[in-house]
Amino acid sequence: MSSLDPAARRVVVPTYAVPECAGLDLMAELESLPANPTTAVRVLSLADNPQSSAADLGAAVGADPSLTARIMRVANSAYYGLSGRVASATFAITVLGFDTVRAIAAVAASGVTGDTGTLPEGFWSHGASVAIACSLVAPRVSVRGPEAFSLGLLHDLGSALLHRGLGPLPDEAPYETNDTARIAFERERWGIDHAIAGSRVLQAWWFPEQMTTAIAVHHEGARAAQTDFDRVLIGGEALARVAAGTPSSQVAGALGLIHVGPSEVRGLAARVNDETAALEASLATL
Repeated sequence: MSSLDPAARRVVVPTYAVPECAGLDLMAELESLPANPTTAVRVLSLADNPQSSAADLGAAVGADPSLTARIMRVANSAYYGLSGRVASATFAITVLGFDTVRAIAAVAASGVTGDTGTLPEGFWSHGASVAIACSLVAPRVSVRGPEAFSLGLLHDLGSALLHRGLGPLPDEAPYETNDTARIAFERERWGIDHAIAGSRVLQAWWFPEQMTTAIAVHHEGARAAQTDFDRVLIGGEALARVAAGTPSSQVAGALGLIHVGPSEVRGLAARVNDETAALEASLATL
C-alpha cells in the first residue's frame, strides 16, 4: 500500500462519543477529502515527499489560480518583508518554505477559506498570533522555525471545521483559555473536541505524527508535553495568550516548557503582537 494512501496513514483516535453522532460523521467526511484529486491535495502529497523540489510544488500550485493567489499573498505580506516582490508561485514557495505552503494547502483543502462568516470569531487573529509565537520560541526547544509556524497556524483547524460543519458553540461555552472546561464542553456537545478533530483530519492528510500529536494534546497543559513539538505548541500558545492580555503567572508552567522566564516574557509578547499585525491581514483573506 502506498505511503500516500490515506487509509495507510489513518490513526484511530478516541472521540469520547456515543457510537453515532454528528461529530463522528463529520470526521469521516473530512478524512476522505484527500481522495479528491484537487490541487490542494496534490500539494499536500508533494510536500510530504522529501524528493519534491520547489519547482515541483510550484508547478502543482500553479494549476490552481486561487491557491496560487493565496500563497503569493502570504509571501508578499509585510511579515516576510517582500511586499510586492514575489511574482511567482515557485518564488513564493522558496520564501515561505514547504511547511507553511503545506499548511496553507491544508486550509484550502478543508474548505474553511474565503467566507470568514463561517469561521469562529477571531480565528485568523489567534492562528497568526500562535504561529508567530511558536516560530519565535522554536530555537529554544530545537524545532525548526517553519515547522513551528505551520504547527501554530493549524493548531485550531479543528475548531473551524467543527464550527462550519456543526454550527457555532453557544454563548455560554467556556472560553478557549479555560482549557479543561472548553474541551469538556465540546466533547459533551459534539462527541469530539476541536483538538482531536484537527489532529485526526491532518493525520489523514499526511502531516507528520509529531505535529498531529501536538495538536491533539495542546489543551491538556504542560504535563501533557512529551515531545519538542508538544512543548513549542503548548508554550507558544501560552505566549500568545500573554500577548493578548493573560497574566503570565496564569501560564507559567507552559512558558517554562519553552524556557521563557518572567524577565523576558513581556518583550517576547510585544514582538508577537507586532509581527502578528503584519501577518494577520494576509491570512484573513485566504
